[in-house]
Amino acid sequence: MSSSSRIRKFDSGYEKRKKKKRLEALAQSQKGALDRYVIKENQSSAEDQTLQMGIDENIGDNTNNASNVEAHTSEIDENTNNVDGVVATIEGSNSTEIDTDLRERDDFQPDIFNPRYWDGLDRKLVDILVQKGPKRDLSIQKGPRDKLNRRFSAALFTRVLSNGETCDREWLVYSKELDKVFCFCCKLLRKGHLKSQLANEGFNDWSHVNIRLKDHETSADHITNMATWYDLRLSFDKNQTIDKVAQRELEKKEKEHWRKVLFRIIMIVKFLAKHNLAFRGTNCKLYQDSNGNFLGLVEMLAEFDPVIQEHVRRITNDETHVHYLGPSIQNELINLLAAAIRYEITKKIKESKYFSVILDCTPDISHQEQMSLIIRYVDTSSDCIEESFLGFLDINDTTGQGLFDVLQNELKSLDLDIDNESRVDSVKAIRLQMQEIREALLEVSDTDNDETVSSEAHSLANNELGDFEFMVSIIIWYEVLSTINLVSKQLQSKDMLIDTAIEKVQGLISFFTTYRETGFLNALESAKGIAHDMDIEPAFRTQRKIKRKRQFDETPDDPFIASQSVEDSIRINYFLPVVDQAITSLTTRFEQYKGYEKIFGFLFTSHKLCSLDDQSLLSSCTQLETALKSGQNSDIDGSELLVELKFLQELISNKDMGPHDIMKFVKRMGCFPNAYIAYRILLTIPVTVASAERSFSKLKLLKSYMRSTMTQERLNGLATIALENDVLEKIKYEDIIEDFISRNTRRWILFSGR
Repeated sequence: MSSSSRIRKFDSGYEKRKKKKRLEALAQSQKGALDRYVIKENQSSAEDQTLQMGIDENIGDNTNNASNVEAHTSEIDENTNNVDGVVATIEGSNSTEIDTDLRERDDFQPDIFNPRYWDGLDRKLVDILVQKGPKRDLSIQKGPRDKLNRRFSAALFTRVLSNGETCDREWLVYSKELDKVFCFCCKLLRKGHLKSQLANEGFNDWSHVNIRLKDHETSADHITNMATWYDLRLSFDKNQTIDKVAQRELEKKEKEHWRKVLFRIIMIVKFLAKHNLAFRGTNCKLYQDSNGNFLGLVEMLAEFDPVIQEHVRRITNDETHVHYLGPSIQNELINLLAAAIRYEITKKIKESKYFSVILDCTPDISHQEQMSLIIRYVDTSSDCIEESFLGFLDINDTTGQGLFDVLQNELKSLDLDIDNESRVDSVKAIRLQMQEIREALLEVSDTDNDETVSSEAHSLANNELGDFEFMVSIIIWYEVLSTINLVSKQLQSKDMLIDTAIEKVQGLISFFTTYRETGFLNALESAKGIAHDMDIEPAFRTQRKIKRKRQFDETPDDPFIASQSVEDSIRINYFLPVVDQAITSLTTRFEQYKGYEKIFGFLFTSHKLCSLDDQSLLSSCTQLETALKSGQNSDIDGSELLVELKFLQELISNKDMGPHDIMKFVKRMGCFPNAYIAYRILLTIPVTVASAERSFSKLKLLKSYMRSTMTQERLNGLATIALENDVLEKIKYEDIIEDFISRNTRRWILFSGR
């Protein structure tokens, strides 16, 4: 290989690095060179200058540089203000669009002391600003630095006169958000368009701010606006405006109008929520198709109600953009009504002190597990047993620990003490119309033209209702279910007491124990009578027994089973398992109740209480004190309870009273505090979870297929209003209106009339 082929044709790595450093140094030296020719608006945040003389000196130091730039770049210098004006116009346009969008929102709260909102203020807000004057944040002493290292200074609020004296520039306002200064009186009270940036988009050329402020405060427009501001403020201070009386009457009338409008909107929300009706349609505009029930009711009221009629007129004529008919206002009012209901319920629970929790779970239409929360307590004001709904809880962890954690967090959010909580886990019959049903099926079979329907009706009439075994089964299930249903309806009552529940369940177990021995024979007799009336043979169908070859390792067939009749087979394999399963389930529930009877049983009735001797009563009181003890604290004193119950035995010995009646009697007497507590705790124990089951019917009405995306907060609000509407009727709607107004500054101004 020749030596020429080994000559390097590109720079070495060192040369490349050296060249890169040289280029970076050159670029760094040229950085910011254009800033001498173009002035840019600053959006950053930094510190402020503190001395006025320092600012003047900085301006003086840059005078020569500025003149040199003007000498060589006159064209750029002449158009600088035009460039700034275009930038300011664009920024102002964007800001105006954003502010307009914000103002159209019902929940927007403008800061009337912020200059960026002054262009859109109505006359009422302008009057408030004129009377109160500009608001100056004294904590802001230094502003952000711009590209020329200049910044706003609180020293600009002070004007230095020729003789060294100072005076306050009360009219000067600094916006921290925009990093600009404004003239308060010129921006608010200007007539027509003023050229000064202080009266329009604001000024932030900190290099020339002193000159601009001096020119502005000596201008004729500024002096005129200052005089107008002074006169208006003086008239407000003396309360001597020309239309003072008329203005007050107008404000009072306007205030009452808005309160009446809000009251009617609340009534519409209450009506729809109470009757489980949907609020919205496919659009949210008045007098359009499919705009929903809420706007439909507004349109209906506008036909005859003068208040809503005037409100709708203002909306349709674009006289107001504040209508309070939007979805966000609907949700807010729903939440306010539900919160008021929950407040009243939790207030009663806290007064009662003792409560129990009833829970049950079910999936909703969106397959989300919902747990209904019901609180059972004794209302101390009326001595009634209450079971109140407090909402659906969104469940993600369905384990026992997961449910407990969700419940515990919810009770803490309601500020309820869980130490005082107690818990317990917890058509006309075909049999009476059998002949009529069979005749109807035969008629359908003969007259219907559809071959499928006719065939199925004929099959049901002859193979099912015409079968004696089917008749016996119908009679057995009728006896079982009708008896259970009778007791179940009684147990589902809200004021059902545990002593009554024990009595009912025990009676049901006794019924099934007897029915197990005699029920099948009685069902056979009843079935034979019905079969005779229907011209059906009262005999079971016999089936040929299938025989197969028995393998060498199989045991021989039980001779008893082989000799069983069809009747015995149905009794053993069908009737007895059904009855035994019912007895087993009821016995399990009865054992749970018996556990509470061991603790509270001596308080169930006046007869049980009066039948105890001193030793038995002492043992029962001691056992109850132990059961109600939490750590070192107990809700009752066993020895004091013993003394109270001895006196109580003498007072109610000749009376037939249940625990509820005894509690009322003890409360009237006022001298048995421990007994009163014991009976309140007894009555707090729930018997069933029927109240939670009833809440699920509302869940299916509220969260339907078309409303499956409803939020949890809205669902709870609507469910609370629908289930606890009796509490809602007692709430003062003036409090709801005041709460609604207090949540927003603009509402306060609108509804207060000031």
